[in-house]
Amino acid sequence: MASNPARHALLIGNTAYRDPCRVETPKRNVEILVPALKDIGFDAKTAFDLDEDATREQIDNFVNGLKPGDIAFVFYSGLAIQAEDRNWLLPITYQHDQFETIDIHAYGLKRLLEQLGEMKVGAAIVILDANRACRAWPETQIGLIEVSLSEPGFLIAFAASPGHILGDRRDESPSLFTQEVAKSLATPGLKPVEVIALTQEAVRRKAENSDIPWFEALAPGDFYLTGPPPPPPPPPPNAIKPGSLRTNQKDLLSYAWMPPGTFEMGCVPGDDQCADDEKPRHAVQLTRGFWITSTEIPVEAFDRFADSTGHRRPARTKTNGGGLLSNLPESKVTWQDAQDYCQWASPNGQLPSEAEWEYAARGGKDGSIYPWGDTFNPEETNSFEKSRRKGKYVETTPVGHYRANDVNLFDIIGNVREWTLDVYDAHAYSQPGPFLDPVAQLQGAGERVLRGGTFDEKSRDLRISTRDHRPGDKGDNQTGFRCVASDIP
Repeated sequence: MASNPARHALLIGNTAYRDPCRVETPKRNVEILVPALKDIGFDAKTAFDLDEDATREQIDNFVNGLKPGDIAFVFYSGLAIQAEDRNWLLPITYQHDQFETIDIHAYGLKRLLEQLGEMKVGAAIVILDANRACRAWPETQIGLIEVSLSEPGFLIAFAASPGHILGDRRDESPSLFTQEVAKSLATPGLKPVEVIALTQEAVRRKAENSDIPWFEALAPGDFYLTGPPPPPPPPPPNAIKPGSLRTNQKDLLSYAWMPPGTFEMGCVPGDDQCADDEKPRHAVQLTRGFWITSTEIPVEAFDRFADSTGHRRPARTKTNGGGLLSNLPESKVTWQDAQDYCQWASPNGQLPSEAEWEYAARGGKDGSIYPWGDTFNPEETNSFEKSRRKGKYVETTPVGHYRANDVNLFDIIGNVREWTLDVYDAHAYSQPGPFLDPVAQLQGAGERVLRGGTFDEKSRDLRISTRDHRPGDKGDNQTGFRCVASDIP
């Protein structure tokens, strides 16, 4: 792609279909997208209420005006249906009795994609806010059909999932999907896939999972669609340093400070022991700083919580010294036990997200397999490997027994595995970015992620990027936790 390719956009809004097929949303959809596109350098052309001939003319003229390497953005809002395993954009003159000859009377999405491919554009972004159907055509109200791309550099997005339709806003206001596209286009520092992924997540959240946009991308370009990210603000003069410790007056434990930041999460280059769910390595941005317990939660702290709240105590095991050694990590806690404790310890406390856990575990060493480096050392952690430091302890060792990482976190690997906030998703890392404060909270039941490994595991399971997962209601004698909070009492 050229260093500064020309940017061209065509936006079509078809509203004036014959009753009862008229839709009110498309014109406003186009109107709110035009300024957003112009602000990021697009020459944006608009067209409204096109008949058959005008549709062909507008699209042909736009495509023929492109040059190899250009960035093309096509937005269509109106009615569209699927027929003959293809998607068709409907001109306002389309009538349902033309269904059998739709290839003559409508414009095929496949044809549009082929035309853009023939022009050798650097990137093509095609967005359809068209998952709507006429109430008079019940047999066609099945939404659009999924598209498989063959041209590198292409991205296509629908306002709703394939096979789903959306209701039309009768007040002529823009659709939620298009509003979120416009907002994403105004967000600095996003690449093409990140624009649509951000849109998808915003719509999913605001529509409460009822309308989820769909998109497909095939190497759509490693360039900033919305301009480079803004430079990070300078730190305040009295900024808290990473790893600074503060005592929580509620549970009397030390918490270490982790400032906002970006890190590389997942399988470290050169680590040949990574499982598939640790890949691909990807950049994660945590926009909020947090305090995290410097150690795993010990028996004595959980006892204070149980005494204060009446919460049940976990069964005593060798792991927690039968309750007699109060400085061993609390074990046999369920996910909910751990979350209840964290919420008691701080007004905004909770279990760390999987991303927060790994960010803190790395302590600024994005490229390390273990907290101290790339070679396993049994003297640095309580594991299955023999260690002189373990001494008299049968299973777990007291919290803080081994050396801390660079941000004052002890036992971040080994000793007991630690619950995180996330529901386990084997494909979480392969989702399109951007990864901003990610937390996997899937609907329905699911296993929870645990990190850090245990006293009974070997070096492969103690790598920082290793992911474990178990049912949240199944605490065992190798499972503990630590907490995070945005502030502590």
